[in-house]
Amino acid sequence: AAPSPFVLSISGEAGSGRSALLDEARTLAADAGAAVLAARGSPDDGEAPFAGLLTLLRPFERDLDALAGDRVDPLRSALALRRDRVDPLDVRLAVLRVLTSAADRQPVAVLLDDADRLDLATLDALRFAFGRLGVDRVGAVVVSSSAVGPLDGVATHRLALAPLGTDVLTTI
Repeated sequence: AAPSPFVLSISGEAGSGRSALLDEARTLAADAGAAVLAARGSPDDGEAPFAGLLTLLRPFERDLDALAGDRVDPLRSALALRRDRVDPLDVRLAVLRVLTSAADRQPVAVLLDDADRLDLATLDALRFAFGRLGVDRVGAVVVSSSAVGPLDGVATHRLALAPLGTDVLTTI
């Protein structure tokens, strides 16, 4: 059977172990030979459209022209974090092209921590791309503190965590 992409949405409040799960996903993906793309949301990111995308795609910076093809110009404009008007559809299509092209080379793992604090433009581009992946070797783990994660609409799996109790911590 052909591999299929997945988006795992993990929600839980502080102390629930969601960051530990994300760290484990990073280790497993790297050990499996996947290209690991990671970003962490920040309250400051809301002011800068595509700030999360800039961090996320940094490992592909040298190959961006080849990966995005004819869609590279709008993507580069968006990643420059300029106030220029960029067509969101062009950026969405470019992100999809980058992910699928990269997945032709090796599996791709997208890891988003505090995704509910990422800028809306980044979330929009990722929502579009994740919703259109087919048999591409792309997977994502999206961690947020809100009960409804920002990418739940395209998530193929969901996990809600409760805070870890002290009884669990004493057995570790």
